[in-house]
Amino acid sequence: MWDEVEAINLVSETTTIPIPKILRAFEHGADGYMVMDYVGGALLHVWRALRKEDQSSVAETLRGYIDQLRAIPLQDFPGPVSNNLKPKRCHCPQFRDKMRGPFDYSLFEEFLNEMEGICYVELPPASERQLFDGSSGYAFTHNNIGLRNIFADDGKIYLSNWADAGFYPMWFDAVGMEMIAEETRAPRSWSDRIPNIAGDFAGKKDWLDRMGYQLMLHRTKTEAKIRKLQSSSCGFGMR
Repeated sequence: MWDEVEAINLVSETTTIPIPKILRAFEHGADGYMVMDYVGGALLHVWRALRKEDQSSVAETLRGYIDQLRAIPLQDFPGPVSNNLKPKRCHCPQFRDKMRGPFDYSLFEEFLNEMEGICYVELPPASERQLFDGSSGYAFTHNNIGLRNIFADDGKIYLSNWADAGFYPMWFDAVGMEMIAEETRAPRSWSDRIPNIAGDFAGKKDWLDRMGYQLMLHRTKTEAKIRKLQSSSCGFGMR
């Protein structure tokens, strides 16, 4: 819950993206709670009824929001927003909601390449290894943009559910949108607009999909290395 609070605070301070305001955040026992402003209904329920020009207008607005997120200065390590300058464990749909890490940027890429290698041995012999492509760079990503998390109220488009937001490869938003569109069986009039909203990162979802649920099951040497570094006095480096 506190990861979402920190993400919302950062986005509210650095962008003009409308987000339901946090009225109160607190813990009760082992659970965390947020009380937020109420905003209008989710576009999930009305998207099909919108005129094409209104759908295009929403898509253009969302593209502007993602541009603003990508302009947020990077923190020194990937993953959730951290105000104490220490990396946190990563969690997002792209990792099948499994907690992984924490990482610095180099170990994050090492982890993904290790996962790809684990899955590669199970592929047909003619297959080629496909290592992590970081050419697009890193950015602040929402990771959960779908019609169920987009709200319209008083002429504004709101984004909710920032629980998995953080600093990840720029293409994570596009992949997350594709995953959610499949999961919710979103209409084609929405899914066809994803490349225009989050960028055309063809092949990135397939790259993660080939790892499948190995992302949930395997313990990696990279993470063992991180635990060893954390237990030492030197910690682990960041860039």
